[in-house]
Amino acid sequence: MRRLLPTSLCALLVSGAAASPASVTIHNRTTDVLRGVYLSPATEDSWGPDRASENVHIKGRLTIALPGPGCHWDVRVLLGNRPAEQLFRNRDLCRSPLVTVDGRTRRFDRGRDAPRWN
Repeated sequence: MRRLLPTSLCALLVSGAAASPASVTIHNRTTDVLRGVYLSPATEDSWGPDRASENVHIKGRLTIALPGPGCHWDVRVLLGNRPAEQLFRNRDLCRSPLVTVDGRTRRFDRGRDAPRWN
């Protein structure tokens, strides 16, 4: 019985580590207020609705429930009052359910360089 308990506990921990995350946390490290967050499975071509329940203030965080299972997600964040956004494609949220918006990854004007998604 003593050997069975540690083995069962290890199996439970290993299976829990591979489970899909229930949420993602968006951390704003820009000088803009974040005004929209869209999530899409990496295999889909549409964003769906804005998942942010509120704006994410400078240095703020917002935790959002994922709309479905899976590890690999595309994340789209709308920045400030200008037509700019930051995309994170094929993010493994099982490995790290934190997305830090820092303004350093590819940004573009939606009217000039639109992504393939709606």
